[in-house]
Amino acid sequence: MVKVDAKKTEAADLFKQGQYGEAQNFYHQATEMLKAAIDEFPLFKQELYMVEASVLNNIAACCNKELNTKSVIDYTTKVIEK
Repeated sequence: MVKVDAKKTEAADLFKQGQYGEAQNFYHQATEMLKAAIDEFPLFKQELYMVEASVLNNIAACCNKELNTKSVIDYTTKVIEK
């Protein structure tokens, strides 16, 4: 989780600077780490899904800033599914 939090923090800093595409890249890296963690630690699946939903929501926010409404809908739907 430390590595995931580091990616999220870096992405949030980029988002604040208006670098939404770069922020998305870091958020995507965090989701990949979370997917691996879910496979490795099934006992913590629910908690990891909640963190993943938060990251996916942040990706949707980046897409919204870039006026990419289709991606906003796609990522928001993934959040709801979690």
